[in-house]
Amino acid sequence: MSVKCGASGQKFNPAALKKIRWIKNHYPNIRIILDGGINAGNIAEAKNAGANTFVVGNYIYNAADRKEAVEQLRRVSRF
Repeated sequence: MSVKCGASGQKFNPAALKKIRWIKNHYPNIRIILDGGINAGNIAEAKNAGANTFVVGNYIYNAADRKEAVEQLRRVSRF
């Protein structure tokens, strides 16, 4: 939803936020799992749009300090 299917490491497409809001408005009880381009700079916005669960691969995998990367995601998204 937030990247084209295929190669990992793609940038998050903000157009996905509109799709998430639409889904949440029409199906408020649905669980939305978002995969693709998620990082500390966009996870809070995606959560606020209505996504519930996030697949965060490259952001953590490529971080110099993976534990700190996870903590940063928690801080900015308030998980």
